[in-house]
Amino acid sequence: MKYARKVVVVVDDANQCQNMGKELGLLGASVQTLLQGPSVFRTALENIDAAVEIILLVCERAHLALVVANLRSIVPQSGIVVLSQVESEAQRTELLFAGADAVLPMHTSAAEVVATKHALRRRAERFLSHTAEMSGTVAEQQTASFNADTPWILQDKGWSMVAPSGVVLELTYGEKQLIELFSHSHDGRVSREDFLQIKSGALQSKRAVDSLISRLKRKAAQLKLDLPIRSVHGWGYSFAGRISREERSFETLTALEEQTRLLQHIESAWQDKDTIDGHLSLQFQSRIQLKDAIQQGVEMQLYWDGSQRIHSALLEQLDKTVAVGLLERSIQMLCADMREWQQVYRLSTPVQLSIPASILPELQPSLLRLLSFYVSEARNLELVLRHTEADPDLTWITLCAPLRALGVSIWLEHDVSIPSPQTLGVDMLEGLRFCYPDDEQPLADQVQQTLLHACTLATEHGLKTIVGNVWNKARRDAAVRVGATYVQGEFLGSPMSRDGVLLGLASIESL
Repeated sequence: MKYARKVVVVVDDANQCQNMGKELGLLGASVQTLLQGPSVFRTALENIDAAVEIILLVCERAHLALVVANLRSIVPQSGIVVLSQVESEAQRTELLFAGADAVLPMHTSAAEVVATKHALRRRAERFLSHTAEMSGTVAEQQTASFNADTPWILQDKGWSMVAPSGVVLELTYGEKQLIELFSHSHDGRVSREDFLQIKSGALQSKRAVDSLISRLKRKAAQLKLDLPIRSVHGWGYSFAGRISREERSFETLTALEEQTRLLQHIESAWQDKDTIDGHLSLQFQSRIQLKDAIQQGVEMQLYWDGSQRIHSALLEQLDKTVAVGLLERSIQMLCADMREWQQVYRLSTPVQLSIPASILPELQPSLLRLLSFYVSEARNLELVLRHTEADPDLTWITLCAPLRALGVSIWLEHDVSIPSPQTLGVDMLEGLRFCYPDDEQPLADQVQQTLLHACTLATEHGLKTIVGNVWNKARRDAAVRVGATYVQGEFLGSPMSRDGVLLGLASIESL
């Protein structure tokens, strides 16, 4: 409880931070400013005077979510307020999920910061008081309310789990992955080997798995919850309960209706290009190498308003001018991120970018100009072209040649089908990506046999293979059986923000 009465204010502008410090001092608040930067704030926080109530921490805007997530783990009992010119809802949502209690505009006054501090403290003190009063009866209520038929409910896209008693357990990224793995298991049992397949390669030992589960159970115990994760000796863990997801309470749309609405929103927003950046965001899906069960690269996914993914198939339906414009902007954002990963953090990873082959003629000239500026980043870029065997046009081969000369890897993406000899004979190809069907039905024998044949042919021609849309253990195991090089999908981890990629890469580098 050392930090329980403190509030950390993260500010992305040094001048504003200094002004805020002076104004807070005039209001009688005890303030200390940290200008050393994120790399040393852990040590600085440990040495803060006990009388300090507000800590002002200066942080670059690009690192806000990463710093907030680290702060939340270092000072779990503190209030965290972010002052920034964050305008998009997706960015604000990410900061709140990362651990911020409030996200306020940069021009917020010192008086409002003090009022926010008092509000957070008031809520915390009342919660602690209520918890103390109820501690004698909570255990009895839980014992009475919990049984195998009363589910633990995942809310907020899996970031919160509601116990049968109604208590809410907030989950970190790693904890979320663990619970989702339990939810995908038909009997609630998961082996340690299965745990080692998740968390973007960050869980590399049984000890790391045990430690993460132990921390999660301790956090639940602090809320007087008996989290029903049980150890299965010499094998893994079981979840002695039922996990379900909260049903959507808003308007339910079919996949076609959602796609049509998204197309309309993009086309409409394109009329005012200044607003595009506020809608676009990048997420990253891990690619796991099956041989060593570690992350080797990510796929960049383009999102609209932080929640709707712009798939390659949807890009084909957009007006080509709009589709090319979206890709140009997203590639520029990606290359800037990749440069920062390398220059600031000394971290790098291969990044896939999926586009329809039909758009390449219009996109290629601007892509070459951009990559000539981001030469180092181009060597980590993997271009995945969506191309059907029914289309005899092989113009993309000529267009890819100068990209390949810059170091860009070229892949082809297919549904599960046998690649033609013509495709297998393209020398510049790095590999093929196959995607399992989108439906939730068990894989048909024919699909699996076709994929086995396709992967065998690809391997014989020296091509690597990726199997995508792996969202449960059965599909992961099926991909193993066909001899795929890599797998991707929700089973291996949810799409990550740029900060999530950094955390994943940093954890792999530290091993």
